[in-house]
Amino acid sequence: MARCFFVFTLLAFSDQLFALFTENVDIWALGKLILLVAIMGEFGRSFNLIVGSSLRASGDARYVSIVGFVLMWFIALPLAWLLGLHYAYGLVGIWIATSLDECIRGIIAFKRWNSGKWRSKGVYAEEVPVHDPSLNERVDCQEANDCRNVFNQEPEKPTNDKS
Repeated sequence: MARCFFVFTLLAFSDQLFALFTENVDIWALGKLILLVAIMGEFGRSFNLIVGSSLRASGDARYVSIVGFVLMWFIALPLAWLLGLHYAYGLVGIWIATSLDECIRGIIAFKRWNSGKWRSKGVYAEEVPVHDPSLNERVDCQEANDCRNVFNQEPEKPTNDKS
């Protein structure tokens, strides 16, 4: 959300920002339009980053990587060409294509998360082989047992033998 706030701030102060670089108002208008498209893209990017990272952390990184590759090369790139060059939207068309790519990837990742298929991926604790403890682990364990024995001993009870 910080990125969205940043883009909103850039949009609010865009006239002053663009004035630092150029006096061409056509470039100012193009920059404002790109910032508006970027707002949509930031919402999609935030959603995609959160859900995609959750899937990666759960062990479903292959799915996220394959979906990202396929969508970028077979959806975003052709759409950027179509909007940017064929329909002559230029830079705005490219930003629209990348923003839609982020949103679509976020939606696909969210559907994957809700399906629960990610639960069957990754490495789980019961599948990790148990190894023989190293020398350091054995010494640490022995020291811990020695300390436990010292501290958990019951105090000797005095005997009242009067002989």
